[in-house]
Amino acid sequence: MGRQMRFVVPVFTVSAALLLTACGPAVQPMNTAGATGPVFVNPQKTGTLVSPAGWLTLQASAQAGAQAQYYKEQMSSTMVQGSLHSGFSLYGSLNPPDRVSLALQEGNTSTYYYQQGQVAYYEDNGRWTSTTPIANVNVFPSYEKIISQASAENIPLYQQKRTYVFDEYCNVYTSVLPAAMFTSLPAFGGAGSSRPTGQVAVTWYVGQTDHILRRVDTQSVGGVPDIGSMQVSTSTLVYDINSPIAKVSIPTALVKQLENSTK
Repeated sequence: MGRQMRFVVPVFTVSAALLLTACGPAVQPMNTAGATGPVFVNPQKTGTLVSPAGWLTLQASAQAGAQAQYYKEQMSSTMVQGSLHSGFSLYGSLNPPDRVSLALQEGNTSTYYYQQGQVAYYEDNGRWTSTTPIANVNVFPSYEKIISQASAENIPLYQQKRTYVFDEYCNVYTSVLPAAMFTSLPAFGGAGSSRPTGQVAVTWYVGQTDHILRRVDTQSVGGVPDIGSMQVSTSTLVYDINSPIAKVSIPTALVKQLENSTK
């Protein structure tokens, strides 16, 4: 898997960062981040206990999202190891089961990914190159699986004050989940080869009008073999659900390149 494609996988697996960092200590105390980043509260000190019924609400919200024909998604991840900070972000449209258009950014490096059925390309320095398509482009079934397992294990779930997310007020829920729940997700560049331990703090946002899971924030602190302790925060936002603006179309530059290659 090339460097560019290492950043496509996380958006469909809750967060590749969870697999990278969930191999060490338990979750650290949570705090409130800036308005543009993940927001965390300590579920053990605030909120109203709503499990087990609350998990059924979250499960229904993931199931509703899985029925969407197309939507846009924005995901960001920040990794901190001592004085070193790094991150990446993804933005684009998903049309399950197999159409994707994403812009990816890592530091000052950007690339693009396009998939239609079993054909996929990534762009690097103005050149589109064929690559392996992603088998599972719908993010919601992965969330549903984690939620179902948390419900089955009767993990505490707390409801917080509602908040406005993008274009709708959302009911907010918080939980701390065993990192082992994420082992069933696809590995990120081989990082999933070690069985994760520890915990991951998760904040869930469910739309009050459409009852769809709109946003998921995560935070974990763990150890990575040969790397050391690392803190990871992620935020995944889903919006423009079933809006025509979220429909995937083939990039013009890719069309021109394919046309020129046949001449």
